[in-house]
Amino acid sequence: MKYTTAIALAAIFVTAPVVLADDVQPLPPPVEAAPAPAATPATAPVPAPPVEQVKPTPPPVPAVTPDSEIFRRTPKIDGQIDPGEWDKFYSFEYNGVRGTAYIDWDDRNLYVASRTSAPSDLLIILDGAADGWFHGSDNFEITAKRAVGDGAPTLTVSRYQSKGKPGAPAAPLVAAESSMFVMKAASAPDSNVYEIAIPISAVPGLDLKLDRQIGLKVAVGVGSPEVTWIPTAPFGEVQMASFVCAKSNSLVPLKVDVEVRDPRLVPGDELNARITFRNTSEVYARIDTIIVGGEGKTAKLLGSELLRLDGIAPGKSYTAMFKSALGKTATIGSAAMGVEARWGEERVASSLVSFDVVSAYEVGIDCSVQGKTGERRVIVTVKNNTKKSAYGKVKLSLPEGWQVRHSVVDKEFFLRDEDASTEVVYRVTPPAGAKGRVPALAEVQIGGQTISVSGVVDAQ
Repeated sequence: MKYTTAIALAAIFVTAPVVLADDVQPLPPPVEAAPAPAATPATAPVPAPPVEQVKPTPPPVPAVTPDSEIFRRTPKIDGQIDPGEWDKFYSFEYNGVRGTAYIDWDDRNLYVASRTSAPSDLLIILDGAADGWFHGSDNFEITAKRAVGDGAPTLTVSRYQSKGKPGAPAAPLVAAESSMFVMKAASAPDSNVYEIAIPISAVPGLDLKLDRQIGLKVAVGVGSPEVTWIPTAPFGEVQMASFVCAKSNSLVPLKVDVEVRDPRLVPGDELNARITFRNTSEVYARIDTIIVGGEGKTAKLLGSELLRLDGIAPGKSYTAMFKSALGKTATIGSAAMGVEARWGEERVASSLVSFDVVSAYEVGIDCSVQGKTGERRVIVTVKNNTKKSAYGKVKLSLPEGWQVRHSVVDKEFFLRDEDASTEVVYRVTPPAGAKGRVPALAEVQIGGQTISVSGVVDAQ
């Protein structure tokens, strides 16, 4: 039934005429739809330009003024810089790193050291004869570099055989030569140390004597991987420095003079010094205390003395004598005594003077002298550094078959006073057909001790 009704209604809607009302407007004709635009293929986004990493500008390298007076003192090369052991060359602070370079000298070595609060390198440019860079064979470049990875710090020594040619390259020393340079390095979280001994025998023209000069540049390298040298070290640039045995400075017009009566002492000897303060101004010099004694490591070997006074009038002087026994355990080498003048807690003047600690007797041997008719000479030298006369005896030992003239291998000698020396000469003959070089041993008995020295005799 529902189905039939649906059909009838459909027929009615199809056949019935369409009547439009007066107020109804006819619909506009259909508008043909425009074709849809073609899809645009997807494109990859354009990356933004990379942001340029601007490196921070490092701070300017600080200007340092090295002390041009190199003090005579013998430090211990052990990788540790103890108070009063070294003399400061200069100090600096750069980009959070603190550093100090040190330098000293004695009869045998020039000593250079550095200590920094972070890992560093050390560069030494040396003009041994002080006759200018690129002149002669006395120009050296010595570089200590920090450890890399699990390695150890390294020391590299090169010589410039320039002979007046600025373009001459550096030539690294062979192992036998570079082994003469001694370095000890040590590293801790806030202390990195290099200590280097440069022997006089390794640098031609190096003259380690009072008032002589040397051309020198010492620079400390900090930072990584790019190293900044402080001070900057243009190639071949050196500064003149002088070797001294005394240093003084004063905040007031005072001249300080310290005279050590005998600058060569044997352990146990007495040190005698005359100390003079001279007021060179026209006003009263305010000084209430003078302190005299060993300086640095020598403080444990010399006594000290405190003097009190009520200042020094204009143009006047104050003189005092200082005496102290040198400890019997004193180390052989150059040491220092110091003088300070104070006003209350303020130090107004100070002075350092060096003296030498020497062994009681010095013994040497020379086997290089050729004699007549196949003979060789062995010369044993003995020097007395004590203030007493001394008897002694030398015994020479040679390999089997070698003959000593008159078969006298034991010889006596006498040294009358301090600084007296003697030569004990042996004339020796090698056995027939002997070749090569053989050892010679001399044993010197003197002052209750036996001192042995050895040499090499050439049989040919």
